[in-house]
Amino acid sequence: MFQIGAAELFSMPEQNLVFRNIDRVRQEVMSGIDSAPQEWELLVVDLTNVHSVDVRGIQLITEFYKVTRDVGKKFMLINVREDLLCYLQLFRLHTKFPIGLNKTSAQLKAEGSHNA
Repeated sequence: MFQIGAAELFSMPEQNLVFRNIDRVRQEVMSGIDSAPQEWELLVVDLTNVHSVDVRGIQLITEFYKVTRDVGKKFMLINVREDLLCYLQLFRLHTKFPIGLNKTSAQLKAEGSHNA
């Protein structure tokens, strides 16, 4: 699922971020970004339905982050399961962009890291 708002783009993958699903998720998100008005400021990826992420999934998340960064926009992950959060932290993704249980917690973590 991909939604376009005034300032935010919102993606909620409906399957795990693993090798067999990567192309489908990438196509959905990149098509959404391409069709969005230039004014968007933030890409939010909601991992509510994601229970598993493999190395290809990590690469895809990193790709989304780089795409948003390269056009001067922000990126965050929300509704990340605790076991997935630990896995993402192994790759130090939490040092690149906000990751949290919800949008507010991700934003607070980002603000805290900038103030530290």
